[in-house]
Amino acid sequence: MKILTRYVLREHAGPFLAATLVLTGLMLLNQVARRMDELAGKGLPWNAIAEVFLLSLPFILAMTIPMAVLVAVCYAFGRLSGDGELTALKASGIGLPRLCLSPLAAAALVCAFMVWFSDEVVPDSNHALRRLLVDIAQKKPTFNLREQMVNEVVRGKLFVRASKIDRRTNMLYDVAIYDLGGPDLVRTIYAESGPMAFDETGTDLFLTLRNGVLQEVDFRDPGSSRVTRFHQHMVRARGVQDQLERGRSGDYRGDREMDIAMMREQVARARANLEAALDSARSLTATALAIASVPQSVAANRGAGPPATVPLEVQSTRYDADRARARAADRAALFARRYREYALRAEIERGEMNRFLVEIHKKFGIPAAAIVFVLIGAPLGARFPRGGMGIVLLVSLVVFNVYYVGLIAGEDLADRNIITPFWAMWAPNVLFALLGVALLYREGRESATARGGGWEEFQEAVRHALRPWRWRARPKKGGAPQ
Repeated sequence: MKILTRYVLREHAGPFLAATLVLTGLMLLNQVARRMDELAGKGLPWNAIAEVFLLSLPFILAMTIPMAVLVAVCYAFGRLSGDGELTALKASGIGLPRLCLSPLAAAALVCAFMVWFSDEVVPDSNHALRRLLVDIAQKKPTFNLREQMVNEVVRGKLFVRASKIDRRTNMLYDVAIYDLGGPDLVRTIYAESGPMAFDETGTDLFLTLRNGVLQEVDFRDPGSSRVTRFHQHMVRARGVQDQLERGRSGDYRGDREMDIAMMREQVARARANLEAALDSARSLTATALAIASVPQSVAANRGAGPPATVPLEVQSTRYDADRARARAADRAALFARRYREYALRAEIERGEMNRFLVEIHKKFGIPAAAIVFVLIGAPLGARFPRGGMGIVLLVSLVVFNVYYVGLIAGEDLADRNIITPFWAMWAPNVLFALLGVALLYREGRESATARGGGWEEFQEAVRHALRPWRWRARPKKGGAPQ
C-alpha cells in the first residue's frame, strides 16, 4: 500500500507544480497590466518595480495554490483512469475513495501551510505593497494631476488646475495656477497651455505657460490689484521632490493587512461598542416606558362652556394640560431621534465586526478549499479520462469560478448583515464537499470495468445536469403516450 500511495502522490506532484507556475504567471501578468498606468513614466529604479511584483506574489499564491490542487487532482485521476490503472485497481478491490486518502492527506498539509502563509506572510506583504504604491503615487506631480480638479503641488502654497492633460508630453491645457506662497501677496495665473518639467536634480518643477494673464493682489493695499498679460511666463516651484521617498504612507493597516490576532482585537472592540449602543438603546426605551406609565396630574376640562364663562382656575388647568402635551411630544421626538442614533451606531459596529470576522474565516476557508477540491476533482477526472487537458482546464476553471463567485456573494451578504460571517466563507466549502462525497459514492458504486468517456459524454452529462426535469408527452385520449 505504501508503494501505491507514493505512486499516486507522484502522479500529482508534477501537475501541481506546473499548474502553480502557470496560474501564478497568468495572474502576475494580469497584475502587471493593472499596475502599468501607476508605474509607467515614473522613472522608477528597476528594484522598485521588481519589489512591486514580488510583493504581489503572496496574495496571488494564496489563490492559485488551491486551484492548482484541483487541476492536479483532475489530471492525475484522469490519467490513471485513461491508462486503465484505475480499472485494474477497482478489480483488485481498491476503489476510488480509498485512492483519495493520500491526496486528501497531502491536501490537508497544503491547507495547514496555507493557513500559516495567509496569516503570517500575506498581511505583511499586502501592507508593504500598499505603502510602496502610495509612495510611488506621490513621486511625480505631473502624473498625479487630475483633470478638472485643483491639485496641490506644493503643500499650502501652489495649486494647479488644468482642463486637459497630455500624459505623453506633460502638456497642460486651459491652466489656472494659484500661488499663495507670499504672506501678503496672492497671484492667480490663467494660461492657454504650457508644458511641465523638472530640473536636472529632479527637485524643482518648471511650468512654462503661454498666452495668459497674471493677476496680483496685495493684502496690504486691498484696493489695488495688478493685471499683466503675457505670451510666455515661467513658474518655478522649489522643493518638489521627484525622488522615490519611502515610508510616507504611515503604519495604518486595512483588514487585508492584518493577521488573525490583530483582527480579533478589532472584533472585540467593535463588539464592545455594539453592546454599548444596544445598552444605551435599551436604557432609553426603559426610560421612555417609565415616563409614559406616569399618570397625568393635569387634565383638560372637556365639559367647559364658552370661554367667557370659563372660570380662571379652569383656564389655567387647560393651559397646563396643553403645556404638558407639548412637553410630551418634544420628549417623544427626542427619544425617537436618540433611538435612531443608537440603532445606526449599532448597525455600523455590527457591520465592522462582520467585516473582520469574514476576513478571519477567509484565512481558513480558502486554504480548506484544497481538501474540498480533492473530493471534487478525483471523481470528475476519473469520469472523463479521454477528454485530456481540455476537460481538466475547463472543469477546474468552472469549479473555481463558481467557488470564487460564492465567496464574493457571501462576503457581500455578510457585510449587509444578511448571513453570518461563518456561513459566508464556509458555505461554498460545505456545498462542494457534499457534492464531492456524492460523486465519490457514485463513482465507487460503478462497475470495475466501467470506463469514462471524452468530450461527447462530458457534453451529454452537462446537458443532463442542466435539465432539471424531463417532460413526458401527455397521452392522447384513447391512445398510447406519445
